Amino acid sequence: MMKWFYRMLTVLVAISLALIGCTPDSSQSIEGRGETAAAYTMAAVLTQSAFHTLEAQLTEVSRATSTPKEPTKTPTLTAKEGVSTSQASVVPAIACDVASYVTDVTVPDGTIFAPNQKFTKTWRLKNAGSCTWNTAYSLIYSGGFRMDGAMQTPLTRSVAPGETIDVSVDLVALNYAGEFTGFWKLKNDSGKSFGVLPSGEMPLWVKIKVQQGSSRAQVVFDLVANYCAATWRSGAGALSCPSVISTTSGSISRVENPVIEGGSSSRLPALLTIPSDGSGGTISGRYPPFQIQRGDRLKGMIGCLDGYYKCDVEFELGYRNADDKYFKLGAWGHTLDGYNSEFDIDLSPQAGMAIELVLTVSNNASSEEDWAFWLSPAVWR
Repeated sequence: MMKWFYRMLTVLVAISLALIGCTPDSSQSIEGRGETAAAYTMAAVLTQSAFHTLEAQLTEVSRATSTPKEPTKTPTLTAKEGVSTSQASVVPAIACDVASYVTDVTVPDGTIFAPNQKFTKTWRLKNAGSCTWNTAYSLIYSGGFRMDGAMQTPLTRSVAPGETIDVSVDLVALNYAGEFTGFWKLKNDSGKSFGVLPSGEMPLWVKIKVQQGSSRAQVVFDLVANYCAATWRSGAGALSCPSVISTTSGSISRVENPVIEGGSSSRLPALLTIPSDGSGGTISGRYPPFQIQRGDRLKGMIGCLDGYYKCDVEFELGYRNADDKYFKLGAWGHTLDGYNSEFDIDLSPQAGMAIELVLTVSNNASSEEDWAFWLSPAVWR
């Protein structure tokens, strides 16, 4: 049937071309032949019309006798006002979960706080996706400085597509002066996190400044400023201070304005501690004796430098007393997961003692990319 169809088309094309070829050249002026030329033209038009009609009929016969095929799926078209359906554009798919930032309800960027001052950050968001946010959705910490905020805060009500909601988190300004940024996202009822437009993955943020007041607690022992007064060792032996950066023998150095995991740039200095390589690789710094008073607190932040994706370490804080006995104050496992850990240890139990603070980082079999930082560790009074 198909061969017959194409043969008929070939014949029709030949006939049509032959008829059209007999039409006089319209560019030549032929006196007294206007009616004849018009007749030729009309014949050609009628012949072409008959050709197209027969072509359509043959096509229908071919479709009816050929093997049926799977129907072709076409994009959904939406006709806009004053535009035909055939002219309408393809409607892009709308993501299920995506938010649109509307405004900062409280705490605009650069708001100044005193150390330890409590505050509430509130963002106004619009549900720009196609799914309703229910109360199983939540605001979650995503990186940077957490400022004692809850890791997860459930939404207070359901939010249909197109509706807005104010989401809040209770925070506490850090204990020391500087500029600090924390990042937050949303999480759906299946545990998947999402952010705001235009990418749909951008986090929300809170950016504050902390000013040190004269009546507030002060740093009495800065472990970054005094880091070369400590004795540093790794699994490979004694280390110079500062030492050449090495993931083989380990190293200790000071970093200004480090970019910590989560992509936040800190204006506070940090200690970069890289443990020695191999199973059981470590780096440890033992500081000179320091007299503790009641109310003293050891504070700071730990984590991995941003971009070192294989970072996998164990942090430990401790001290040695006058009898050279070691006591652990705290320990934390850490990988590059976008989260940093803040520590705030009450040293009142050690009041009246001259203790030697000890900072230790251990690898987990390998020191590859174990670029671990201690951000502004210090004793506050």
